[in-house]
Amino acid sequence: MKLFCRKVLFFVVLLSSITFFIVFFLNNIVQDNRYYKLSPHTKYLFVGSSFVSCSIRDSEIDGAVNLALAGESFFYSYTKIKKIIDVNPELKYIFLDYSNFKLTKIMDRFICTDMYLSTQYLRYAPLIENREKLAVLGENPLGFLSIQPVIARDNIGFLKWGGTFYPSYKYWGGYDEFHFSKTDSLIRANHQAKATQQDIFEVGSVNLEYLVKIKEVCVEKGVNLILFRTPTHALDPYRANEEFLQTYRKENLSDITFLDFHDFPLENKEFLDLDHLNYLGATKFSSFLSSLIKDSLWIVDDNQEYIERNIRAQRTK
Repeated sequence: MKLFCRKVLFFVVLLSSITFFIVFFLNNIVQDNRYYKLSPHTKYLFVGSSFVSCSIRDSEIDGAVNLALAGESFFYSYTKIKKIIDVNPELKYIFLDYSNFKLTKIMDRFICTDMYLSTQYLRYAPLIENREKLAVLGENPLGFLSIQPVIARDNIGFLKWGGTFYPSYKYWGGYDEFHFSKTDSLIRANHQAKATQQDIFEVGSVNLEYLVKIKEVCVEKGVNLILFRTPTHALDPYRANEEFLQTYRKENLSDITFLDFHDFPLENKEFLDLDHLNYLGATKFSSFLSSLIKDSLWIVDDNQEYIERNIRAQRTK
């Protein structure tokens, strides 16, 4: 029996070693910079979660590329941003979502659970650094080990079919278009009351650590990081943690431009739900943002007052 167990253990260790070697070898190939080149016309990169993917119609903003992905934490945005700015030194502006929900403990769970390893980690696996790999391994060892063969399969698929732009092959994000609204029905069902106090006020740790790391890598590379908050409905329950959002920004991100659009005027029919926009809202907001970008709003002395003045003008239309 002991001999059998030793043979099984030897086989498992050998198979795991071969798998890790294959993954390591293929990752090195897929890391090649030529697979991450943006269009030379790209001026502004939008990164974040579904708040951005549902709000920014990049076709409305000259020189913009939306690479936001639903459910994406700062942990994964860090890997994405780091590679993109390494390969595209001409890129000078990155817009990153900074919202009430993104600061909660919920976002820490969007990193290492099985669901997010399969939907997020796999997209960035060839680029994730050893420190982050060890953190994921420590948090979810079975999940981490189980996706290694999938990483190898995906890398082989990319190379086999002559892939040229890895972010497209693994879908690193883009504009999510919705032609309906659930807002009125959610309000009638008092959906906003279903968010618990713990959900709203418990603050994330790992996720916020990577927000600071994003800031640091952008400063190091000379890229202008612009935090921005997309429009949300007045009944969005996560607005309740506003005090922490502002305090954290002042204490940790005061040197980074912050553009706040959460009170941008929209009708219920222009929201997808209480914190996302549908096609109507995204079109209106993206057009508005485009006009401000053309005016170089981030070099205005008091850019938030400039934004609010333009929002007030928008309300009178």
